[in-house]
Amino acid sequence: MKFEITYLDHFACDILVRCRRCDHQAHLIRLCDSDLQLAGHRFVCKSCGGSRDWLRDSSGTITSPSSGPELRGFELSLWLQTRCCGEILWAYNLSHVEFLESYIGADLRERSRDSKWGWSNSSMQSRLPQWMLDAHRRDDVLSGLAKLRCLPFNL
Repeated sequence: MKFEITYLDHFACDILVRCRRCDHQAHLIRLCDSDLQLAGHRFVCKSCGGSRDWLRDSSGTITSPSSGPELRGFELSLWLQTRCCGEILWAYNLSHVEFLESYIGADLRERSRDSKWGWSNSSMQSRLPQWMLDAHRRDDVLSGLAKLRCLPFNL
């Protein structure tokens, strides 16, 4: 199966996180300015009403989420995480889980060349850890992704 080049940032518009105040599911939402450029992020917890913004500072710097399961700079933990193969399997949201299920479950994983950038080493496909890609662990990883899918969602 041929996969379009996908970047982790594609799933970062609405990241499911754990509220540090009430321990319920919350959202880290990407904010854009009037030119649809990244302006920052907003944390919102529907359970306790907690909220916080991380906006572009005076130097133009914006805090961006790191890869999980802990989002450095925001001091938030991802909602979707579970132990798998001695590691932590995590995802930003349900779309991310669906992508991983599709990619990990594929018998043949062909990569496409980006028409603008050529072969990309920053794509999500090229950055997945080897333990997730090993054929002998495929069933365990797919089972872990199914666990993530079964976690309670408050969308």
